[in-house]
Amino acid sequence: MNYAIASDIASEFKSIDFDETTAITSTEVEGFITQASQEINAIIGARYKAPISADEFPEANALLKAICISIVADRVSGIMRLRTGNSKADQNSKTGVNAVWGREMLRQIRKGEALLIGDSGAEVSRAGGVSAISSFNVDSGVENNFDLDKDQW
Repeated sequence: MNYAIASDIASEFKSIDFDETTAITSTEVEGFITQASQEINAIIGARYKAPISADEFPEANALLKAICISIVADRVSGIMRLRTGNSKADQNSKTGVNAVWGREMLRQIRKGEALLIGDSGAEVSRAGGVSAISSFNVDSGVENNFDLDKDQW
């Protein structure tokens, strides 16, 4: 399940319609969307049951859609710059949001610093199995630290 469609990506730019004759084809954009959606699922899957359904959790899905769009639009902008030789390709983008923002949001979601919330205001279903095991350190986002040349046991 993809979190965005090609027209979502096109809407991030001033004037672009992806087809088979543009610098980036619609097929390529759909592929980028699939890759970004899988990246999102791989990261949030450590905490939530992924993919997140738009029908079941529209609010959470809307955030993941924005993250997907930011990742793909940033990638498209970079590729356009290379393929067209236009060093000002970034000016075609309507927003300042980029993949860095999207990936930072994913990091926060994975660590529990940002939660995916459903219609009722409750958190989206957590992942089951081994991924559902949690601890105070994991829930608090404590980083694992191992020091060299120090007896830590």
